[in-house]
Amino acid sequence: MFYIYKIQNCNYIGSTTDLIKREKKHNTNKDCKYSSAYNCKLYKYVRKNNIKIKLIPVFEYNNNCSKKIKLLVEQYYIDKYDSINNGLNTNRAFVNKIPYIKGYDKRRYEKNKEFVNRKINCPICNFFGSKRNLKQHQRSKKCKNSI
Repeated sequence: MFYIYKIQNCNYIGSTTDLIKREKKHNTNKDCKYSSAYNCKLYKYVRKNNIKIKLIPVFEYNNNCSKKIKLLVEQYYIDKYDSINNGLNTNRAFVNKIPYIKGYDKRRYEKNKEFVNRKINCPICNFFGSKRNLKQHQRSKKCKNSI
C-alpha cells in the first residue's frame, strides 16, 4: 500500500508505504537531538507549538507503481496544498529535468571526434593509444613499470 499523508494541524505533505512506522519515525525525529532532521522546518514548528504528529492519509493506492509515479503523485499534493510556499515542506518531491536535446551532443561529437579519438604515443612508455585514455593509461601498472 502506498500513501500520501498530511500531518494534522500542519501544512506538510509526505509519502510512505507504512503509516504507523512513518508516524513513529516523525515523532522520534522531532525529539531526537542527534537526528539529522532535528532542525528541519517541520520539527522546529512541531516542537514550538507542542504538536503530537498524527498522519492523515489523503491518497491511498494498493498497487505497486514506479518510484517516479509515486513522486509525481506526492508532488501533485504538495502543489495542491501549496505546502512549500505556505507550509512546512522544504523540498519538491519531483523535479523535472531539462529535456535532453539529441542533436546538440551529436553535433559536438562530430565536431570534436578527430581531436578526441586522435591516436598518440605515451611519452613515458611509448604506448600507442587514444588521447582520451592517456591519463588513465599513465596511472596503469604497465606504464609505471616501464619507467
